[in-house]
Amino acid sequence: MSNSGEIKMLSDLVKPDVAIITNTGVSHIESLGSRKNIFLEKYSIISGLKKGNDLLVNGDNEYLRDIENDDYNVIKFGINENNDIIAKNLDISEYGISFDVKIKEKSYNFKLKVPAVYNVYNALFAIYLGFKYDVAYEKIKKSLYSFKPSKNRMEIIKLEDKLIVNDTYNSNPIALKAACEAFYNIAKDRRKIGVIGDMLELGEESDKLHYDAGKFLDKMDIVITVGDKSENIIRCLRDMNFKGECYHFKDKGEIIKTLKKIKKENDSILFKASNGIGLFETVDEIRKGGTI
Repeated sequence: MSNSGEIKMLSDLVKPDVAIITNTGVSHIESLGSRKNIFLEKYSIISGLKKGNDLLVNGDNEYLRDIENDDYNVIKFGINENNDIIAKNLDISEYGISFDVKIKEKSYNFKLKVPAVYNVYNALFAIYLGFKYDVAYEKIKKSLYSFKPSKNRMEIIKLEDKLIVNDTYNSNPIALKAACEAFYNIAKDRRKIGVIGDMLELGEESDKLHYDAGKFLDKMDIVITVGDKSENIIRCLRDMNFKGECYHFKDKGEIIKTLKKIKKENDSILFKASNGIGLFETVDEIRKGGTI
């Protein structure tokens, strides 16, 4: 969905047996006006949901964790202990994530090849549905482990001694925060460089949301921003007395030149931006060249 009324229309058409709300963030806030309106649009998925059936929600999300509805079997998923279905013992590396889930008083282990924690939430919904519809544990486990995200979504690229995380498919403040958290877990002791482009479709709050996003980048050693709005990220970092280096460019053509100037052995680099900024083209150019 990108505008109000779209989810209700689809739910009324389909009349689902199960409805899932994975998250409520700020995507499409430009057209919907507020996070509350985004929540209300997503919650309208219950419009066609059959009474007494499952409504599955992300219990760690501030807009979803308090949902109660006697017409449906509300089940909450997450990492925090207040949920019904909980992922525990998370082990995160550049190779992916391992975690345990208890279903019907029995614990099961699962592994994903994708490193970001938000993928664990998505997997929890899939695991529950697998067991609900009598899919064997080994088949669920194998299927999740074989999952590959679409291009430019938390893609791990190794070039010589460099580790690159390509998450240029799209961006918003919540997605940027999640990407940074995953990147820090993956990069570990490597020098960390964030190449961050504008987040689009944020409406009147765009400047503020870009400024606040600077707080997610405090563990970077170097931050390079690209676009019209992302200069606010640099402003935030400087106001925070950021100890690393900062660069801002209007044109993404300056990125590779800058990376070549500042590079060191074993660097790790996160590329993150809305798709319209075209940072994926920069990553493709680096990949084709085989080096920076």
